[in-house]
Amino acid sequence: MNRLPLSALALLAPVAVADVKTYQNDSLGAGGTIACQAGFASNEIGAGVYTVPAGDGPIMLLQAQWYVCDGSGIGFAQARPMQVLVYAAGGPNPGAPLYTSANVSGAPGFLNSFDLPQNLVMQPGQTFTVGVKLLNGSLFQNFSTFATDADGCQSGKSLIFAVPPSQWTDACSLGVSGDMIVRVRVLTQGPVQYGAGLAGTSGVPSIASTGPWTLGSTQFAVTVANAKPVSPGILAYSGAPSSIPLFGGTLLIDLTAPTLLNVASNGAGNVTKPLAIPNQMALAGVHVYFQAGFLDAAAPQGVSLTRGLDVKFSTN
Repeated sequence: MNRLPLSALALLAPVAVADVKTYQNDSLGAGGTIACQAGFASNEIGAGVYTVPAGDGPIMLLQAQWYVCDGSGIGFAQARPMQVLVYAAGGPNPGAPLYTSANVSGAPGFLNSFDLPQNLVMQPGQTFTVGVKLLNGSLFQNFSTFATDADGCQSGKSLIFAVPPSQWTDACSLGVSGDMIVRVRVLTQGPVQYGAGLAGTSGVPSIASTGPWTLGSTQFAVTVANAKPVSPGILAYSGAPSSIPLFGGTLLIDLTAPTLLNVASNGAGNVTKPLAIPNQMALAGVHVYFQAGFLDAAAPQGVSLTRGLDVKFSTN
């Protein structure tokens, strides 16, 4: 794995601001109280609906959080098997889940948490849903149930998949007294594409990234798709963008002090370049700008280009 040699870019860093935040609809933790919602059946789902604010940029979902309470009211409840689900839409029906976890244990009397896979990215303005399904357990496990706050239900913010009739319903319409305590911890300010690429054999090659863009991340990688299959190329990055005519297209990174990495597309025209991010606080808030080019006879001057990719290194 390559490690980004970015120490010189630390001089460009603004004051570090943590980019991890928690989306929540409930008022618990801000003076609110808990209402235990007894009566839920196995395989029913309680969910929170969220829309990504424009100012948060692309986000990566990091962790689901949900409160479990004792539906018996007298301390009988035990930890219950549950599942965490993520959907790429909101109500009234979020559709099929993007992700379903293996069975997890929800302990009554606690805000439970579950780390999500690092591939669930939502875009600014996108509405998505995070849900928790109650699975069938023992008699005492099945006393564990969903909790809400107790200061009123906000329409469109909480959903319930009820069994029967095996369909989604706004929680407020079912008489639930508050908002579901189902939250999601997210990493904001994700990579953003900019500028225009230059088409080749397979059209304009696309550039993106995988893994968290946080300091110390060993899972971060820059990816390219739709390049000419089995073609050599260069992945370049620098500390500033540019707009310079090149090869009939546009060079989108600054040439003052670029770093050039040799890459090659596979048979499907894809590239994945792992680039570990140094765990140096001086890099918090630094923007790094990436672009890739590939030898391609179908391009105007023999080289196809991706768009630019603006990656801001974040703290957590």
